[in-house]
Amino acid sequence: MTDSTPLLSIVIPTRERVETLPSAIATALDQRSRRFEVLVCDNHSQDRTRDAVASIRDPRLRYVNPGARVSMSDNWEFALRHAEGRHVLFIGDDDAILPGGVDRLEPLLESGASPIVTWPRATYMWPANGAPARTGGLPPPQPRTEIDIRALAQAVMRRGGYGFQRPPSVYHAVFHRDVLAAIGERAGRVFRTSQPDVFVAFAAPGVTRRALAIEFMVTILGHSEKSNGGGVAAGPATARQRWQQLMDEHGAVPLHPSLFPGVPERVNLIPDTLLVAKDLFPEAYGDTPFGYAEMWAYDYRLRDYLGWDTSWMGIVRQRRAIRRYQPFSLGRFVAASAFHEAAIRTRRLRHGRGADWTACAAPTIADYVRGIAN
Repeated sequence: MTDSTPLLSIVIPTRERVETLPSAIATALDQRSRRFEVLVCDNHSQDRTRDAVASIRDPRLRYVNPGARVSMSDNWEFALRHAEGRHVLFIGDDDAILPGGVDRLEPLLESGASPIVTWPRATYMWPANGAPARTGGLPPPQPRTEIDIRALAQAVMRRGGYGFQRPPSVYHAVFHRDVLAAIGERAGRVFRTSQPDVFVAFAAPGVTRRALAIEFMVTILGHSEKSNGGGVAAGPATARQRWQQLMDEHGAVPLHPSLFPGVPERVNLIPDTLLVAKDLFPEAYGDTPFGYAEMWAYDYRLRDYLGWDTSWMGIVRQRRAIRRYQPFSLGRFVAASAFHEAAIRTRRLRHGRGADWTACAAPTIADYVRGIAN
């Protein structure tokens, strides 16, 4: 690293989402600092993505393209090889950085306060499928605290994947390059499975135990019509299409041998990622068991997100076949299912059926972050 090395690389992988990408870039560049770069890694888009990036004149912005369509994980790996910053942050092409968010973050990165820095999460749903823009609300203020990511990841393993979004990942959190390099050295590459962000979240506890959770937001997660989040809003059929495209591009990679093959492959992709990380980084998980029965209850809860047409009794009827691959406790499955059903009912009581979102007047995520920053 030299004095000219950027302190931070904000990496935006993209593929044919020129409708939202300019907003993501604009928010990332809406900072006073000149000590970071924005790297757009275009997965060989066939729309106007290259031209859209070229039209933005800012020396902090760079564009790379692998030259052929590759899997999401390969595109992330390609992007990381071209990122020059000492720290790395991935965001989506429909996400946003808050105005001045990088400026507030930089002193922490410069001080080396933690190898991983994360922050409260908030979500914006782009107008899609005839619905207006919506938001999930802003998180309440929280004090700055150090978190034990190993304990957090172990808890998710025991719950069979429930809460897999909670351990910090390089997606919407900042990782020092040394952490990513150590993961790559052990795993053969940084983004090992079909779920690149989830893999890093569960590989990182094998490299470091510490992360710093700061009290202010830096990014906003976006869901748009072409993203997985937008697919959920459109229904299970669209979700199935999103997952199928991801799997087709990732290729025929064998899943973890303990996973039951009698379900659509997409149902096993997140558990596969957790189990691969658990095997590769045993020092992080030791004798922590993976909760297979709990996994089935959680997968059932996610059935619309996964585009999985199944029934609760259908899972129960398959239990003998399932046990040929993994332990399956009917009692634990019932208990975990009851927990998830109670959680769903509580949410509906608080927000109304299907109403986790509230209407938002901002037509783009760039407008939204400018509004909440003022």
